[in-house]
Amino acid sequence: MTVTITVTFTVFFVLTLLLGHWRQISWVIGSSKVAASTCLIILAVIFATESSSFYSIAILCGVSLGAFGDVAMLSKRKSASIVAMALFGIGHLAYLFAFSQLEINVTQSIICFGVLLIVFRQIYQWLSNDLSSSLRIGVIGYSVVLLLVCAVALSTRINGYPALVGLAATLFMLSDFFVASYRFKRPKLSDKVIGLPLYYTAQLFYIYSIEQNDLNWLMI
Repeated sequence: MTVTITVTFTVFFVLTLLLGHWRQISWVIGSSKVAASTCLIILAVIFATESSSFYSIAILCGVSLGAFGDVAMLSKRKSASIVAMALFGIGHLAYLFAFSQLEINVTQSIICFGVLLIVFRQIYQWLSNDLSSSLRIGVIGYSVVLLLVCAVALSTRINGYPALVGLAATLFMLSDFFVASYRFKRPKLSDKVIGLPLYYTAQLFYIYSIEQNDLNWLMI
């Protein structure tokens, strides 16, 4: 019941966040983002408390760091972007530690990483002219971590079946494309309309992967 209520509130605050961007009301944007991020942390705590596994704690850390990074991006300062990327990057490393508890196909991970690097090169060329030198370093560093996590997540299995984290990481990566478009190119409402739901859905899938992990290990 608590989980259902928390997820419902998360969806509600994401909708009010989108409304805030549509109407360009800063206090609605700020309060809704903080509320939605808080709901994610609460939900992750609920799942982690019920599981008490290394995997669940790592996912909780990743979700929490992502929530703080998302709130940091309320500021339009360049320093805020760097702080946000650092928080998200460390959060992705926490996810990577979580994946270490699962079955990973190393060959598939390497292939996925190579393909994702080719795609990233094209996107980076599109962004690079709008980035300062310090931001370029930050974007490259963060992106390498993100692509690595996504490649490993897509190659992760639980009892031979694809793990939910593969979908979560893919949605997260797609959401970051719209974040970059809004942050570093010309801001468009469509970036928020598409990117925000992708991000929050990705984080919810990461949280729900705790349950998938626990249920499948019980079946061994």
